[in-house]
Amino acid sequence: MRQSNPSRFHLGESRVRERTREDLGVTLLHVTFRASLVLTFMIIVLIGLWSGAAVIGGAVAEGGFLELVKSWSSAVSGG
Repeated sequence: MRQSNPSRFHLGESRVRERTREDLGVTLLHVTFRASLVLTFMIIVLIGLWSGAAVIGGAVAEGGFLELVKSWSSAVSGG
């Protein structure tokens, strides 16, 4: 009768656990990367919307876009 080596089975089980742990780590890394990418793009969009609203608000306050450009150019040139 052939005897089985219990340590051999235990070693295989630990490899499966280690592999599962590695797979979980990779999955968590992918989720974290995607979440950070989405949050970064959301911040970029919010900054773009805010700057667009600021330009539109400035144009309305100056009486139009051309007046805003004229005021800006005179402020930059000092004239």
